[in-house]
Amino acid sequence: MRKTAVLALLFLSATSALHAQLFSPGKLATPHAALERLRNCTDCHELRQRGTSNTLCLDCHKPLAARITAHTGLHATYGSRNCASCHRDHLGLDHRLVTLDPASFDHDTTGFTLGGSHQDLGCRDCHKPRLIAAADVKAWGMAHHTLATTYLGLPVTCEGCHRANSPHGTQFAQRTCDACHDDISWKEAPGFDHDRARFRLTGTHQSLACSACHKDASTDRTKPRIKYAGIASGSCTACHTDPHKGAMTGGCTACHTTSGWQEVAGAGLDGRFDHSRTHFPLEAAHMRVACAACHDTRTTARGDAHAPGIRITWAAGSEGASFGKPGYASCVACHVDTHAGAFATSPAGAACTNCHGNESWSPTTYDIARHDSSSRFVLSGAHQAVPCYACHAGPGADSTRATVFRIANTTCIACHSKSDPHQGQFAGRACESCHLTTTFALAAFDHSRTRFPLDGAHRAVSCASCHRLETAANGESFQRYTPLGTTCRDCHGGSR
Repeated sequence: MRKTAVLALLFLSATSALHAQLFSPGKLATPHAALERLRNCTDCHELRQRGTSNTLCLDCHKPLAARITAHTGLHATYGSRNCASCHRDHLGLDHRLVTLDPASFDHDTTGFTLGGSHQDLGCRDCHKPRLIAAADVKAWGMAHHTLATTYLGLPVTCEGCHRANSPHGTQFAQRTCDACHDDISWKEAPGFDHDRARFRLTGTHQSLACSACHKDASTDRTKPRIKYAGIASGSCTACHTDPHKGAMTGGCTACHTTSGWQEVAGAGLDGRFDHSRTHFPLEAAHMRVACAACHDTRTTARGDAHAPGIRITWAAGSEGASFGKPGYASCVACHVDTHAGAFATSPAGAACTNCHGNESWSPTTYDIARHDSSSRFVLSGAHQAVPCYACHAGPGADSTRATVFRIANTTCIACHSKSDPHQGQFAGRACESCHLTTTFALAAFDHSRTRFPLDGAHRAVSCASCHRLETAANGESFQRYTPLGTTCRDCHGGSR
């Protein structure tokens, strides 16, 4: 009896397989191989109906059915088209139920348009198990081992695929990626407008690279995390160190603008900064000088911000500040003493204000009367009409050459040696023994004081008749005054 039952089961099994082979048009593809039995035909086919039943297909492929019902995705665009028109079966175990030509496939039909750099990706660059976000697709795929082959379940937001490699972390949790970025390149943010942030970019801030303010705040150097949100921006000193070390009140914007730290808002300072409250009230020409001309330690150190003759000295501790504190105890704290200390022992003292004013260095208040009372050389005659530099100029070609105020030798010949018409004939004798400072020409000469007093007809003879022109070794002409013979024969020869 027992043997008969076993034989019956074997017969029924063989009959079922035989019937399946007799009625089936071919072997099912591998994904459907488990349905390869006659009793399973109605899992896909309805009785007395040709072909497959869409209803039965979707009863099994529930994730796909849900998307068709929701009118989303590729299959929702096919309407009532039979599933078998695309997914033919019974063509053998190796037959692919899903055939897709990436070159001709229009991704727009899925509801997600490929743009920018997405167009350069392969299908499986995105359609991979770890990126599947839909819970129903995950569950169905795990149950039927199709996670690696399905195209369903991917998210359609940037964050859905790129959350793991987002450089922002949770800084912009309430904003979508496409609020700032496009799908061409993540490195750029064409949709970002800094004017919509809490800190608007003006002046030189507009030319800065983002990284100048937004630093990498990550602890893992392999995963940079640039800090964009939560940066202190309530004051300039939140980013910039105070070069004045608290010495200036009113905040940075009281004097500066974002156009550049070196550009002090001069017009804006009017009525806000009163220089007369400092130790150095500005007067006359000083009122017309730019602030940086006296306070910029960088340009004054190079000497390219000033005219010749300016050399700023700094109060201790402010030499390296961007807005230094100049010395102000005396003029020479900023102005080079072009007199090289020549007036240190002057009866009036060495103060510049003894001769100069704030409006202009020249002309000076040192006049002829001061020259007569303060110097060892009283100006008289033609000397009163001579320009100062004619006597006080040092080596050089014109009036801009260095000035020499202390003249050691005040004799006539010390200044007039080059214009000596006597070629040294009267060496050892003072010019003023014959000449006056009014003019070099002689108004009268007492010849009786010489070795040859004039008498008789000699009194009517012109000087040039006896004192004739000669040529010196240097080629210059001069009149011979001495030595001359005093005998008659020396002038009249041997005539009788």
